[in-house]
Amino acid sequence: MFAHELHHAARWDGPGYGRMLGEALVSEGLAGHFSQEVCGGEPEPWETLAPSLFAPYVDRAIEQWSQTLLRP
Repeated sequence: MFAHELHHAARWDGPGYGRMLGEALVSEGLAGHFSQEVCGGEPEPWETLAPSLFAPYVDRAIEQWSQTLLRP
C-alpha cells in the first residue's frame, strides 16, 4: 500500500492524479503496477477482478470517461 500511495505522491509533482474518471483510472493502474514492480508479489484483489464482475459497468465508464471528478 505504501508504494502505491508513494506513486500517487510522486505524480502530484508532475501530471497529477487527474480530474476526470479516465485519468483517475489510469493513475490507479499505474500506481498498482509501480507497487508490483517495486515490491513484487501478487496484484491486489481489485486489480485482478474477473471480467464478469466489472463488465456491467464498462459502458457507464466509457460514457463518463471525460467527466470531471474534482472541482478546481
